[in-house]
Amino acid sequence: MLEHLGSPDSETRDKAWFDVWSALCHQTDVYTATYAAAPEIVLLAAATVPSGRWPFFHFLAYAEACRNKKVSPEIPQELDANYWQALTDAATLASENLSEMEDDWQFTCGLAILAAADGRPRLAAALVELYDETDCPNCDTSFQTRGYDLLQE
Repeated sequence: MLEHLGSPDSETRDKAWFDVWSALCHQTDVYTATYAAAPEIVLLAAATVPSGRWPFFHFLAYAEACRNKKVSPEIPQELDANYWQALTDAATLASENLSEMEDDWQFTCGLAILAAADGRPRLAAALVELYDETDCPNCDTSFQTRGYDLLQE
């Protein structure tokens, strides 16, 4: 599943991202497999052209934000060092390549991984959800959710 994230074929790559999100960060739930996959995801990001790294940053930042929910599993001791090193490495990639992000959304994903790696999960969550749209239950109007706090109880 992970090996297809860097595919040159957009259909294969899109399916791989759908599968990764479904398996490793499904509806704000993360798993120990999420922590195990983080180093591999960073290696794939590093092998991708800088302007194509934003989905990797988005995933890692969102997964780290979700990890901070009370119901999320602890990082197993044997995965802990590699997980944190992966976030640090992703943040380094992002900081080196922010100027190559092609639009505000991509730039925001870069900022989100910087926040996540710096231990600021609420900021990472707000950044990755900055452009999400929500439908008003009363009038069916769609609006952008600004600063949504994933970790709010």
